[in-house]
Order: sequence, then C-alpha cells, then structure tokens
Amino acid sequence: MPDNILKYLITILALLQCFFTTAQNITGKATVPKNTYLIGEPVYMTLTVQVPQNQPLQFFTVDTIPHFEIIDLPKIDTLYNNNGTTLKQVIHLVSFDSGQWVLPPFVLKNGIATDSILMNIIYSTPFDPEQPYHPIKDILEVEKTKNETWWYYVVAAAVLLLLVYFLKPDKKTPVQNQQPPANPYITAMNAIQTLQQSLPAPVLLYDTLVQIFITYLLNRKGQRLQSDTVDDFTERLPQLLPDHCDIAGIKQVLLLSRFVKFAKYEPAGTENMHSISIIKNAIETIEHTINIQENPPTSNTGAA
Repeated sequence: MPDNILKYLITILALLQCFFTTAQNITGKATVPKNTYLIGEPVYMTLTVQVPQNQPLQFFTVDTIPHFEIIDLPKIDTLYNNNGTTLKQVIHLVSFDSGQWVLPPFVLKNGIATDSILMNIIYSTPFDPEQPYHPIKDILEVEKTKNETWWYYVVAAAVLLLLVYFLKPDKKTPVQNQQPPANPYITAMNAIQTLQQSLPAPVLLYDTLVQIFITYLLNRKGQRLQSDTVDDFTERLPQLLPDHCDIAGIKQVLLLSRFVKFAKYEPAGTENMHSISIIKNAIETIEHTINIQENPPTSNTGAA
C-alpha cells in the first residue's frame, strides 16, 4: 500500500474517533417522586449527571431554591461504569408556601441544563364532597340445605347456657384493684405543669404539647382525632372548640410545631412559654364550657 494512501486512512480514522468522542455529551437531569406535596412534607429531589469516559467531571451547584428550603444537602455519590461516570445526589427539600412553584433548571459548566419541574404545594389533602360513598350491599339470603341439623344448635345453646350459669362470678365477691378513670382535665394540667418545669428540646416540647391537647379532646369530648393529620385537625378546630376559645392562637401553635419539626426552627424561650400558655388556657376554657353544659345553673324563684 502506498504511503500516501496509508496517511489518508490514518487521518480518516482519527477524524472518526474524534467524531464519536465528541458525540458522547455530558447529560444531566433532575427528578422528584411526585409533583403534589402537602405544606411541610419532605421533597426528595434527585440530581443525576452522566459523564462519558475521558471527560472532566462536573456537577450542579445548588445554593438556594425559591419557595423551598434545603434541609439536607448530602455528598455526591459516584458510580463508575462502561459508559463513563454517573454522579448522583438526593437533596432533601421542604416548602411552607402553598401554591404552584417551579423547581428551576440546574445548569452545568458546559451549558447543559435540566428541565424545570412544576410543583404543587397544598395546605391539605384535596377532598371532593360530591364524591359518592360506596353503597351498602343488600343482605344475601342463605340457601337452606336439605339435611337440616337444627338440633345441633339447640344442644350447643343448652351447653353454653350451663357453662355461663356455673362459671359466672359470685356477685358477693368484691372486685379488687378497680380504680376510677383518670380525669382528662387533671391529667392534662399535670402534663402541662411537668412540661413547664422540664422544658425539653423544642421538637420534643411541641410534639408533647400538641399530643396533650389532642389527648384531652379525645378523652373529654369523645372526638376521634388520633387518625387526623395536623392539617385536618387544624381545619376541624372551629367545630371542636367553643367560639370564645383562642382558635387563632392554637392554630399558630400547631403551625409553629410544624416549623420546629420540619424546618429546624429554634423558637425563643418566651415563645415556648407563650405556646404552653395558649394550650393551657384553651383546655381551661373547654373544661369550663363543658361543665356549664353538663351542669347548667338553676334559677331559684321565691314563693309569693
């Protein structure tokens, strides 16, 4: 093969190698598990960059995101494979602003950018009052069998009655270790006094304070509240509490407990004592209202 033809072939192979090398571009993307979150609910955003072989590594720089707070910015994980290097980072975000917000594009040094992500931050779980309930099924009749063994049931019932008669406890025997049920109001007041004296860390303080209030309502008014979320419980406050109760103050304490738990907010000591005072006054107001409803004052009219 002549030398000039060999030179041409080497040049063509070098150009092809350069073409395929530059064709492998750096790619980056940002993803979230879903697009709708409750206010204060954790958002885990995944940033991924794929860098081909023999190219310098680079990654996104995340500083601030409008309407979102960065709770945790962990280290970048590196994974080497046949296609090059994969860089991955899972960022923990949270938003306390309800509305529609956009996670902006994140840009690499070479100009590669991710797509923007539309996020819906809602105050509570959407509820459709017009959605029909599941209908109650009709009672199904049991088909009678030809060989009826009704006398088995008669014998079983007779044996059961005999067992109940002979095994029933003697009424004259005193029942031991029976204690009257605890008073919900006294229990709540004692718990609040203990909380005022110990003053634990803010997260434990507000969790305990909210739990004292919910437990009191559960035991005193028979309300099923333990399965409610904080948002559901907040919306139901006007129906659960008297009109003259400080509902706005209680809502502020519930919202502050969310900030302390999810946003690592550090309230001042006076703010903590004020929150305890709001819950204490609310319990006293509810107890006073219930006592008046259960024991209404009677008017004494004198005889003429």
